[in-house]
Amino acid sequence: MQYFERAVFEYHPENQPPYDVLLSLLGDFYYKKNHSGFAPKPGWVAAQVEEIKGDTIKVDVDGDSYPVKFMGINMLENAVPEILPKCQDNGLAAIKALIPVSSTVYLEEASNWDRDGSLWRYVFTPKAFVNAELVLHGDAVADNSQPDSIADYQALLTDLNNDGTVTHTRQTIIEGCKPPTPTPLPTSTPLPTRTPRPTPALPPTQAP
Repeated sequence: MQYFERAVFEYHPENQPPYDVLLSLLGDFYYKKNHSGFAPKPGWVAAQVEEIKGDTIKVDVDGDSYPVKFMGINMLENAVPEILPKCQDNGLAAIKALIPVSSTVYLEEASNWDRDGSLWRYVFTPKAFVNAELVLHGDAVADNSQPDSIADYQALLTDLNNDGTVTHTRQTIIEGCKPPTPTPLPTSTPLPTRTPRPTPALPPTQAP
């Protein structure tokens, strides 16, 4: 282990290069130290999860239903679309494990609506920051391109996204989900080229 000003490098001989030297989970340490529990804050909206479909959750807020997407992240199957055929339900399973249907979540407003009519929100449970958990376990990547994001949350998501172990986990998921490389068909051996026989010369024509 070697310490630098902004990073800790760890040697993991059990991993194959280039993942035998990883950045320590500084973002993970910070997240668990500062976000071990989440009491509702002023402005947070309590909601009940009604349905989970793909990267969208449908929630009930005071009797009204709203589709909600996770602010500041992009689910892995959307960020790496070539893994979709094999692992299109990975993100769905990860979300369901964190926030089962009928559970209560808290929503922090960031931006009102996206292109398909969903709300962008940071989503919390009493025990977890759901957006961060999805990044931490390799099921999503940080996305700082979204408008109206909250800087402190995005800094945390980016730190988690760039941790060496998270990067390794995410790459392992990607490699396991990629379709197999098709085996090339064997090429047939070309037939040998036959050398044409020389044409025999005709005898000279005798004058009459």
